[in-house]
Amino acid sequence: MVKAYFTACEQAFPAKRTQLMRLSLALRRGGVEHMEQLCAMQRAGPEKLLEIRSIGEKSLPLIATVCARYEENKTPSQGGAPLRQTGTCLTQECPTALRRKED
Repeated sequence: MVKAYFTACEQAFPAKRTQLMRLSLALRRGGVEHMEQLCAMQRAGPEKLLEIRSIGEKSLPLIATVCARYEENKTPSQGGAPLRQTGTCLTQECPTALRRKED
């Protein structure tokens, strides 16, 4: 469900909390209830997403980030690969101590 996943992402992206809540509401008003549906729309291109009220160009990168996180973390029963430890993470998701240092 979009609402549940976006709520979970609020903890991973605390600086984006307000935007995530607004996007979740806009998507649900636009008839997007499931993350699979949202990710399919995002992969197909921005046209359908931009037709939804309150979603504009500025929202697209955050939607892409949330969909990428969802696709990366899908369990095998959801059609994804098994979860694995990569040793790396996105800057927004990791505490400072866990970030990979750039040379």
